Amino acid sequence: NSEDIQKMLEGYKGRQAVAQGEDFDASYENIDARSEKATLSNGAKVVYLPKKTRGESVVMTVNLDIGNLEDLRNSGVIPSLTSSMLMRGTENYTREELQAEFDRLKANVSVSGGSTNTSVRIQTVKENLPKVLNLVEEVLKKPAFDQKELDVLKKQQVVALEQQKQQPQTQVFMQLNQHLNPYDPSHPLYSMSIDEQIEAIQAVDVDSLKAFHENFIGAKEADIAVVGDFEQKALHEQLDDILGNWNAEVDYQRVERSVADVEAINKFIDTSDKAGAAFAAMTKLELSDQHPDYPALKMANEIFGGGFLNSRLATRLRQKDGLSYGAGSFFSASSYDENATFGAYAIAAPENLPRVEVGFKEELERVLKDGFTQEELDKARDGVLQNNRIDRSKDARLVSSLAGNLDLERTMEWSKEYEEKLKALTLKDVNEAFRRHIKMENISIIKAGDKAKLEAE
Repeated sequence: NSEDIQKMLEGYKGRQAVAQGEDFDASYENIDARSEKATLSNGAKVVYLPKKTRGESVVMTVNLDIGNLEDLRNSGVIPSLTSSMLMRGTENYTREELQAEFDRLKANVSVSGGSTNTSVRIQTVKENLPKVLNLVEEVLKKPAFDQKELDVLKKQQVVALEQQKQQPQTQVFMQLNQHLNPYDPSHPLYSMSIDEQIEAIQAVDVDSLKAFHENFIGAKEADIAVVGDFEQKALHEQLDDILGNWNAEVDYQRVERSVADVEAINKFIDTSDKAGAAFAAMTKLELSDQHPDYPALKMANEIFGGGFLNSRLATRLRQKDGLSYGAGSFFSASSYDENATFGAYAIAAPENLPRVEVGFKEELERVLKDGFTQEELDKARDGVLQNNRIDRSKDARLVSSLAGNLDLERTMEWSKEYEEKLKALTLKDVNEAFRRHIKMENISIIKAGDKAKLEAE
């Protein structure tokens, strides 16, 4: 009866209503129309895209560009280790306390960095964003650089590297990168061997990290993007307060990447006692994503090996020949420099490596001779356009694009125009661009596997 029901429901609070998100139109035009750009007192750039989100969620990316070629020389692993240490404790919080506080604030925060940049990614809810940012300020400005934490981090990284040492996949790509990007050892973009990385990590001390943090890390060159539910005026004031006068001692100038004039190589690395083997092929091209052939090359790669399961390479090496557990190709071009990379990979048993190489070469020669088909182009293009639409509707992807566009001084209009170029591509465009830029004699190949198993065949 109703009295019993009344008793059962006594003290029941009900679930808190979750804020519903708006039905956001993720078209390029609408993203630009809804985005608002601003600058902080020191010139750092910000783009805000306020929208109603489910659960009042908000995502933010802060990209800090650091240093210049001469000042970064011989810095080795110090920049990346400095970034890795930022979340491992501050002046007021141990690593565990810091993580517990972010958890309490329903915040997912990560800091990562390479030789020329540090990035902060933040995901939280509207209500907690101000407190989360105050904590992020402490992470960025007052890291503890605790000796014990550094010892733990160094040990973790060395153990991970030792495990990678005999991994065929790691070796083929590392050695291809070293061959195709032959920077001198003092250069911040120099590609270290695993032994060199281990030696460099073990040599790092707390003082070198503190000095790097003090001199190189600051927000004058920051690109900041925010997407989701937030109070824009209050957020802008807080960001200016936190980052608007926090500048690095060392001036920033982007380190340029050029294509080196090197001979193509073909070599084998013996990774004894490993069950698996790896094949990788790579070549460098002098073009950026502004090049007229860029859209055609993106499509050609998608058909050749980028589309994974239904690509030419996967069909040949995996489905038809049954040689490979996974095979594909990749193509990327810099938005800044005339520096692009085309390559392919396959994971196989050591005894199958020779046939994998033959399969790769035959498929590449077939494309260069006969070209792709209209059906392949239509399918690949539809897939890419659909993925782009999905990516724009995901806040975490969108916030990265917006931050990247700030640095490039682009808007979503650039992406829209690129997509129009994709739609306008003819089969002739794609086939001719591929033939123009991809030459078999320029492709370097490295294979790695257990020599004994290969010779036993």
